[in-house]
Amino acid sequence: MSAMAVAGGEAVLGRAAAGVATRLGARAALGFLGPVGVAIGLAMLAYEGYELYKMYNESHVESADEEPEECSGNCQPPPPEIAGQKQDGHVKGTPQNKNRDRQKKPTSTFNGDREEADDLTQEAWQKGTPVPGRPNVKDHDFGRPVGTGPNGGSQTKVRVHQGNDGRIHGHPAGPESTLPSS
Repeated sequence: MSAMAVAGGEAVLGRAAAGVATRLGARAALGFLGPVGVAIGLAMLAYEGYELYKMYNESHVESADEEPEECSGNCQPPPPEIAGQKQDGHVKGTPQNKNRDRQKKPTSTFNGDREEADDLTQEAWQKGTPVPGRPNVKDHDFGRPVGTGPNGGSQTKVRVHQGNDGRIHGHPAGPESTLPSS
């Protein structure tokens, strides 16, 4: 919470407290009306206390527009959205992947389905290292086959590209080995 919000809240509470003190004197005069006056005075006093409580709580609540000052928990930004059509070009069996094959484009293809490809892409984006000279590109080696390269060999890395729109897509990358790609 900003210092201005705290100071503003304290000023409001200070004015309210001063007003309560003035009204307390008036309430004491109700005592001359006997037990009914005392009951009315106490009810009015309780209501004033409730109003003070509400003002205090309102002055100590951070507005939704304010940025929190400290991190309390998982402070990572949300993962970027997957660029579906680009991602599908590297997922076996999708129309985009079949089209790349038809066009004879050298393509690395994930071993699993779209969900697994998305999971590997997100993990590679979070844990990957930037590729020198390639802004918005990261590589992560999973240490196990994740896909097949253009020459049919297994690949263990995932390369992730982030577009100008902030969305990402990934594909198997790195040297191809003759190990089975599971």
